[in-house]
Amino acid sequence: YRWVDGSGAENPTLNIMANKKYIIKTSNPTDDEHQLIIDSKADGKTSQIAKSKEIKPDSKNVEFNFKTDQVGELGYHCKYHPQMMN
Repeated sequence: YRWVDGSGAENPTLNIMANKKYIIKTSNPTDDEHQLIIDSKADGKTSQIAKSKEIKPDSKNVEFNFKTDQVGELGYHCKYHPQMMN
C-alpha cells in the first residue's frame, strides 16, 4: 500500500504551513481500512498532530480537515500500514 497524490506520486511530500486550514481528500480502493496520522518528531519523541477517521474499504472522496500551529517538519503515515504508507 502507498499514499498516492493526484499526479500519481507515491508517498508524496506535503507542504503544510502553520495556522492554515487544509482538506485532504482520500479514496480507498483496497479491501483494508486505513487511517491517516499526521505527526511531529521533536526531542526524540513522536507526537500525533491530527488523525483522520477510519478510511473504509472501497470508500471515495473521504475528507480529512485539519489545521496545525506546529512549525517544522511533520510526518504522516497510515495507522495500520506505517512502514509502507508514510
